[in-house]
Formats: sequence, C-alpha cells, structure tokens
Amino acid sequence: MAVIEQLKKSSLFSDCSDAALKQIDKAARVVELAPGQNLFYEGDKAESFYIVKSGTLVVKKSSVGGDEDLARIGTGSHLGEMTLLNSSLGVYDTRTATAEAAEASILVEVPFAILEELIQADSKFGMIFYRAIARNLSARIQKTADDLTSLKSLHLKHV
Repeated sequence: MAVIEQLKKSSLFSDCSDAALKQIDKAARVVELAPGQNLFYEGDKAESFYIVKSGTLVVKKSSVGGDEDLARIGTGSHLGEMTLLNSSLGVYDTRTATAEAAEASILVEVPFAILEELIQADSKFGMIFYRAIARNLSARIQKTADDLTSLKSLHLKHV
C-alpha cells in the first residue's frame, strides 16, 4: 500500500485534502522494525512522528524501578506527536518516552517540518490536523481516566 493510502486511513489525515496528502507523501518514508528493535529512545531528538501501518509498539518511560510500559500502539494508530505539540516552531523537544517494536512492525514516518509548512500555508489543513490530534488526545485522556477509576475501585475493595 502506498504511503498516501496509509495517510488517508489515519484518523489524523482522513479529512485532509488530496493536495496536502500528496505533499506529506513526498516527505514521508516507510520504516520497518524487527521485534525488540527500538524506534526511538527517551531523550532522543525528535523531528517526526509515526503512523503504525502494521504491528505493535510498546511505549516505555524510565522510572526509578526500571522501564514502565505506558501504552501499546497498534495498527492504524500513531505515536510521537507529543513532541510536535510541546515544541516551538522549528525547534523540537526531545522524546519523552522510548518506543520498541513488540512484533515486526511497519510505520510511516512523517517529518514535523512538512506539517509545519502545511499548517503555515493552509489554515484549513492546520484546523483539520489539530482537531484530529485533539480528538485523539481526548480519547486517550478518557481511557486513562477510566483506567484510573478502575484502579481506585480495586484499591477501595481491598482496603
């Protein structure tokens, strides 16, 4: 499947114009990972985010007791966008977590630079893209809230 077809399937780009998708397609590249291979490490410089075409990645965060699994990111989802959101125009923060392939995985790498270029040139693209990011983050926050509620419930039952 061509990169542009994968972009169209992504919740971040499904509502974007074909012209914008073609520009992203030109800048994007496919990345293949073997099981156990790291995509990036916590603290690495970040210049792109990724859409999972196939496979699963585990997102991990360093803690005093070792690495803690934060999330499993599967086919059709994306990761690495937090750095784009937390950075200034053209100056990107470092990765806040490590991403490792849990199985053989194929990803589409989308450079932040092309997104910023499109956002500056086309406010409609920016609105569509940031609204899609907001919807996704909202769903993740809701899942986290549900998980915390379940954990509190378990804790209270055992007190």
